Amino acid sequence: TQISSCECCTHSGVNYNNGDSWRSAESPCDICQCLVGLTREQCYTPCRNPTAPPPNTCCPVCEGCGVNGHEVPNGAVIPFGDPCEECRCENGNMVCSQKCPPLRCSNPIRQPHLCCPVCKTCELDGVEYDEGSNWQPEGPCSSCTCANGEALCTRTQCAANNCLHPTRITGSCCSVCDSCTYNQRVYSNGQSFMTPDRPCHTCTCLHGTVQCERQSCPQLNCRDSYTPPGECCPRCRDCSYENRVFLNGEVFPNPVSVCEECTCVSGRIDCHQAQCSEPRCNAPMPGQCCQNNCNGCSYAGKEYSNGQQFPHPTDSCRTCSCTNGNVQCLMKRCSPLTCSNPYLIQGECCPQCPAPPSDCVYEQSSYNHLEHFSDPNNDCRSCACTNGTVRCKRKRCPFAHCSHPIKQDCCRSCEGCLYEDQQRVNGEMWDNPSEPCVECACRDGSVQCQRKRCPASNCKHPVQRDCCMSCDGCMYNGREYLDGNEFRDGSDPCVVCHCYGGNVACSRIPCDEKCSHPYKPPRQCCGECDRCSYNGAVLLNGQSIPDPGNPCYECICQRGSVQCRRKQCPEALCPNPVTDACGCPVLCDGCNFYGRDCLSGEQFAHPTDSCQRCSCQAGEVRCAVPECPKLACVHQVTDPGACCPRCRGCVYGGAEHTEGSSWFADSTPCMTCMCVDGVTTCSEVHCLSPCVNFISVPGECCPMCADCVFEGKVYGPGDSFHPANDPCQICTCEVMPDGEQHLKCYRKQCPSLVDCPKSNILFSGPDSCCPVCAQPLSNCTTALIGNEVLATDDPCFTCQCKDLTWTCLHKVCPLLTCPLNEQFTPPDSCCPVCKDSEVSCLYQGTVYHSNEHWEVDECTSCMCLSGDVHCRSERCPPLTCANDEMPAVIPGLCCAHCLPRPATCSAFGDPHYRTFDGRMLHFQGTCTYVLTQDCESGDFSVHATNDDRGRKGVSWTKEVTVFLGDVTVQLLQDWIVKVNDEVVTLPFLREPYIYIERQTNTILLNTNIGLKVLWSPRSHVEVSVPGSYKGHTCGLCGNFNNYYQDDLRMPNGRITLSESEFGNSWRVTNGTHFRSSCRPGENVDPCKDAGYQAKKGANTRCKILKSAIFKPCHRVVPPEQWYGACVYDLCACGANTDDCLCDTLEAYASQCREAGVIVQWRSASLCAVGCPVERGFVFDECGPPCPVTCFNVDVPLGVIESHCFKPCVPGCQCPAGLVLHNNYCIPREKCPKIIHGSPSNATVTE
Repeated sequence: TQISSCECCTHSGVNYNNGDSWRSAESPCDICQCLVGLTREQCYTPCRNPTAPPPNTCCPVCEGCGVNGHEVPNGAVIPFGDPCEECRCENGNMVCSQKCPPLRCSNPIRQPHLCCPVCKTCELDGVEYDEGSNWQPEGPCSSCTCANGEALCTRTQCAANNCLHPTRITGSCCSVCDSCTYNQRVYSNGQSFMTPDRPCHTCTCLHGTVQCERQSCPQLNCRDSYTPPGECCPRCRDCSYENRVFLNGEVFPNPVSVCEECTCVSGRIDCHQAQCSEPRCNAPMPGQCCQNNCNGCSYAGKEYSNGQQFPHPTDSCRTCSCTNGNVQCLMKRCSPLTCSNPYLIQGECCPQCPAPPSDCVYEQSSYNHLEHFSDPNNDCRSCACTNGTVRCKRKRCPFAHCSHPIKQDCCRSCEGCLYEDQQRVNGEMWDNPSEPCVECACRDGSVQCQRKRCPASNCKHPVQRDCCMSCDGCMYNGREYLDGNEFRDGSDPCVVCHCYGGNVACSRIPCDEKCSHPYKPPRQCCGECDRCSYNGAVLLNGQSIPDPGNPCYECICQRGSVQCRRKQCPEALCPNPVTDACGCPVLCDGCNFYGRDCLSGEQFAHPTDSCQRCSCQAGEVRCAVPECPKLACVHQVTDPGACCPRCRGCVYGGAEHTEGSSWFADSTPCMTCMCVDGVTTCSEVHCLSPCVNFISVPGECCPMCADCVFEGKVYGPGDSFHPANDPCQICTCEVMPDGEQHLKCYRKQCPSLVDCPKSNILFSGPDSCCPVCAQPLSNCTTALIGNEVLATDDPCFTCQCKDLTWTCLHKVCPLLTCPLNEQFTPPDSCCPVCKDSEVSCLYQGTVYHSNEHWEVDECTSCMCLSGDVHCRSERCPPLTCANDEMPAVIPGLCCAHCLPRPATCSAFGDPHYRTFDGRMLHFQGTCTYVLTQDCESGDFSVHATNDDRGRKGVSWTKEVTVFLGDVTVQLLQDWIVKVNDEVVTLPFLREPYIYIERQTNTILLNTNIGLKVLWSPRSHVEVSVPGSYKGHTCGLCGNFNNYYQDDLRMPNGRITLSESEFGNSWRVTNGTHFRSSCRPGENVDPCKDAGYQAKKGANTRCKILKSAIFKPCHRVVPPEQWYGACVYDLCACGANTDDCLCDTLEAYASQCREAGVIVQWRSASLCAVGCPVERGFVFDECGPPCPVTCFNVDVPLGVIESHCFKPCVPGCQCPAGLVLHNNYCIPREKCPKIIHGSPSNATVTE
């Protein structure tokens, strides 16, 4: 640029004046000005990566990005070359970010060759697991971990079990032998059971192994046997003959020929001429086949009809009578004589008295000879008549050794006291009017006064009343509380106390804590389960700590409960390794067994079972039990410390004798005993004398043959033979101490079969002498000790259970005075009797003829035999019910069976209903209502009919009706019972449905389904249903589901809060017992209508329920419900409050009896029950339902109770020492003679 002197400028051929500005065409960034010279333009760019200036401009712009010689428009991706980043152009700026996708894992990792973090996972069985996670794919026995993308899994190896059917406990890995898993069911150790696939086998779980044995079957005496479907044991075939079925072995008269007798043998009928049975009378007439017709008498060549009387053919003083073929001749009855020296006139039958001495006449009155009497003119003189002469003298008075005698019968007497001009009786006590705390007593004519003795208070917190401490309130912590009050213990706000009869019972406020280690904040009663309190430490849910008491365990808090478990040990490399202090394996060169370290190869005894030998081999312990020899006996016992059982012997006289041994009893050679199958049999030796010449040897019971020659045959020492080929007769050649040889012969003694049923008594063959029982004999157990039975195979043996051994002794028969041809042995009897002793029997006021049978009850039948009553009783097998069961008897059957434990509903008073689940409700309708019924299967229904009590709105239960199948039972007032609309006499039995009886003032109804009804016509009814109907009942008694909150459920299924609406919904609206004119129930409050004084009096009288009288029952049956019902009733009853009070008290006492608490609450002034004292009865609050009578007086009490499963009821009973007979209580020694005996159980009473 050239600057001239004219102050102008020329640039690129253009002239500019001084001060002009222009942009250079060659360099747009330069701004030219004509001053002195050239000036460059200054640029400002707000972005980091601008693009080149537009044409004819100098400064770069932010309308794009210039990177590495490339221009990129705004918003476009800049090719940067880095695979981990992505860059874009934003307003002239290059913005870069990592291009990584979102991850789903919780712990992603970075790898050196990758720019983005990645999720490393493991896949196992189609399932992905995060890196570092742990899981158990196959339960507690396996554990897997995801490490570096690879699933690393380990499996716990369980030691081999030494049982066949071990059980794996839930949550544990290895199975144990503490129980058995068999057919998908778990059985506890020692449990016996039957399986559906093997019904004839009984299985037992023993230490993890199930052992099954087939049930033993009795031996049969037939060839052609068969096994019925559904049974396990074969049977002999029965016989069909003349359209009748006879059992195998049964003997019966031929229906076609009356004089033949037939036997059923393996399905075949064998008939033969019947032997004439011994007539059951002493003077029979000729019958159709035999002379054994007892429908008349043949006596001294003449025949007489039954009931005919005739004179004795040879004795005019005797009169005979014919009764059922029996002739009884009795002496004529003579009038009783009053003299001591009677005489008999020849030709007369009765003696006479000589003439009596003279009587006396004194003061115009007659007196008998030797009579003593008081002088009619002077009571203090006594007189006596002696053969017409009267002598009188003043009565002698004994000295009265007392301080306050009374005058009695002319004399001073100490039989009372005369004190302050008032006569007192001995034993009378009275208060001294001048000193109220002093009382006086008359004792044997002397008055003694002393300060009142206060009775010992039977309570722990009595209060001071007048002179003595009283239990009608409580003094507790210095404060007095009224009886029945509730208060809080000042020292502990969580404790509430009650005052009952002078005693204070305190209990803590119940906390519904559903965890074992709740955390209890300060000043709070109940704990919380969101934290745990353990060993002084507070743990959060899920937190774990080492067990402070055992370093081998760790404890974890889970929802308020702390569970401690052993720390997991590493896997063992051998079954029995040596372990450390925590039991974890550390060494396999030896073994650790029950805490004992053993060397490899070492042998040792099992530490808990001495019968096992064990050895250690390479870390594994193997144990084995030696095999025991098999025993042929039935009764076996294993002695303490022994490994193998042995045959159990017999205990006799305190000494034990081995099985199969024999000995002399009581040190006499004439009484021998033997032990067979655990039964001791003792009897006198039956001697035989088959030889002509015999001698008596000292010390021997039986005479012996002079030599060892019999029927021409010579026998050597020790030789034995059976005379006459009788297997029951045995002769043995024995050498005596003097060297002489003699034959000793006797009849073989057979072991007793105790109570083996006659149908199972078998003879093995013609060469056998003794019978056997086809089933095992019953054991003499602790429960049977003291019982006596008659042996079924021989009535001469009486067996007694003692020392856990049946001891059977042979009965000794008394000598008879009648000739042998007039003696006979009755059936099932041991000893003969005289024929003329066949007389009738008197039993319970009824006369029974000889040989007549009758039933006493379901278990007992009796027979009149030779003037004695012989009774047989069935013995029930032992019955063991589970905890949720109880025994019950089906009507008509003797023995009980187990039913699920029942629940009881009751209605009493005005009326009040206590449901099966324990809810008390009040309902006053006067219609017929469903008390309870089976709403599932319709097995039963019980209806209750209410009637108006006479006050507005209040009713009572008047009648109960029970429907069972086609049987209807009505329980009415005055103990009237109807069955199917007909009045019946109690006791009443209709097999197998019902049995009804009366116990004092209570009716008991028992049914075959376990339903029981107890009815007292004073509006008290109890219904008991077995547990099998749990959840199946409906009606006023509720639904029996152990949840009382839903008991007010109506037939439509809706639950109401109104008791009247609930009761009216169960009204019976059809049927024969429907009442059209009745009043529905309303919600009434009788105490509100009766007024304040009536309610106050009701509260006072009902307070007895909370008093000390009923205190023993308060713990099991809280009295509050009955107390409220009592107040309700007394307000409603008006003038009959005594009856209403007794109704409620009896209902509460009944509930106490059902809970097992007997309360003696009655008194002479409170609900007393009158009993006929003149017949010996007394009242018992819980009298035995099966009382002791003359029939069962000698039966052990346990046997009586085994037949009796009825509730005890209050009523009149015989006191201790007396027994019931003909509605009188008499001493047991006055009972008539009754002989007990049966095939299965017998008691002998003489």
